[in-house]
Amino acid sequence: MADSIPSPSPSLPRHHDIIFTLPRTSSNLLTQMLNLPAQPSVHRHVSDGYIFLPTTAYRFGNGIVGTNVNTWTDEQRDGMREAFQSCYHARVFIKEHVNWLVEPVRETRFLFGEQSVADEEQFIVTPTRSRRNETCFPDSILADIAPTMLIRNPILSLPSLLRTSIDLQGKEEELATSHEQWLWEASYHWSRTLYEFYTTSASALPAESLATVDIPGITFPIVVDADDLSNRDLVRRYAKAVGLDEDKVRFEWEATTGQDLEGFSRMEKRMKDTILGSKGIVKGKTAEGLTIDTERVKWEKEFGDVLAARLVRLVELVKGDYEWLWERRLKVE
Repeated sequence: MADSIPSPSPSLPRHHDIIFTLPRTSSNLLTQMLNLPAQPSVHRHVSDGYIFLPTTAYRFGNGIVGTNVNTWTDEQRDGMREAFQSCYHARVFIKEHVNWLVEPVRETRFLFGEQSVADEEQFIVTPTRSRRNETCFPDSILADIAPTMLIRNPILSLPSLLRTSIDLQGKEEELATSHEQWLWEASYHWSRTLYEFYTTSASALPAESLATVDIPGITFPIVVDADDLSNRDLVRRYAKAVGLDEDKVRFEWEATTGQDLEGFSRMEKRMKDTILGSKGIVKGKTAEGLTIDTERVKWEKEFGDVLAARLVRLVELVKGDYEWLWERRLKVE
């Protein structure tokens, strides 16, 4: 039986478009191509999203990433609630890492097992949330969103994430990182369950948005695979599907240099280094022809045996949900 989804809240603007991502899935490339500053139909966020960065900053700053919520102090619980509360703002077209939105109790149950948390403590503003909704949002908020799931083959995204983490924190820090933290950042479980939430009830989808889509074969949620961003027809098709001007989509741009880089933090520069230095899509960054067996040898040489083994294990763990979503990806007819 499908979960009962409340009607979208009349107090919120219709509608929000959110690209739900995971780290290193080419979200910066997609928003660059969509050319949001030139899109008259959207209210652009200053960084094209990541409104929930404060919750992740709180997790890392207080050492509770990938930990059981039962081990948190009262101060940490209150701090996380306040971090979530500070992030609720109305936006129209943004990207957001879906793992940043996961409610801590649901997160703990996924990472440590269903019986790891006894109390259904909530870290959301209102408790009106159905079983398939693992986010901090009440169902009524999700009902106002036209969702896109951006995915990328974990054989590419996970080593990219590891390189970034080593550059920012050091190899010793990564060697000390728990398996649960890695899984929290890498798992497509969060994207898949959110997709399933939206497809269990038609009322979870923004009807006004669907009414404007006259492209055969387009349904929400839309899944976009990063390997397909080199397909210009597909990117234009996606832009039209989400109500953007497909004629304003761009495939070339000026690289960011000099004074334009001064406003970026060290972390932001590292997270966006490819897109900042590029003038278009960088060739050779697709998963075509790659296998775990061939990549394992490269990872052992680059990261050492321990981290390479962790990468192999993690790719094997998360690839099932990735492949499930990949089968439902947007295609060009």
